[in-house]
Amino acid sequence: MQKCVVGLLALLSPFVAVYANSDAACRDSSIAMPASTPSNQFTDVSDVAVIDKKTNLMWARCTWGYDWDAVNGTCAVGALGNGASIEWTEALQKALDTNDGTGTYLNYSDWRVPNVKELASIVERQCTGLSINNAIFPGTEASEYWTNTHVAGSVSEIRVVDFNGGVVANSVSLTSKRLLRLVRDNN
Repeated sequence: MQKCVVGLLALLSPFVAVYANSDAACRDSSIAMPASTPSNQFTDVSDVAVIDKKTNLMWARCTWGYDWDAVNGTCAVGALGNGASIEWTEALQKALDTNDGTGTYLNYSDWRVPNVKELASIVERQCTGLSINNAIFPGTEASEYWTNTHVAGSVSEIRVVDFNGGVVANSVSLTSKRLLRLVRDNN
């Protein structure tokens, strides 16, 4: 019996090592799966933006309305308040404001609202509750974030990603208020 247990542990040890070394920064030890967004998947561009090496997208580390707190290495309540919930048209305008050649956000002028697949790519499947790698995206709220993806056949319903449990592709009215995280292509 002891030989069987030792043999089984030897077979499983590579898998246990993968799970034990995953660094989703929210690891739930009751969930036996590797991190879907491990920290080593991202490269810091600066304190305020990261590049996802898997998708080649650059993400703002903070939710729109938060400011980077360099002293504490996190996102803190900004001038707009605690995670400025805005309507979808306002979210599009925030991105456009960085694209007109006169405005920039985090030193770039080509930010946009992500599509549903892009935003879903940063959901951390290993996490429960707040489903994002909080080491990479500190201060993210466990709430719904805007995408630029319409519900098929609708002009008034937009897909959102809920980082409270990682629910992808809920749909809401474009006049409701949700949070925003901007993205850009890493050219």
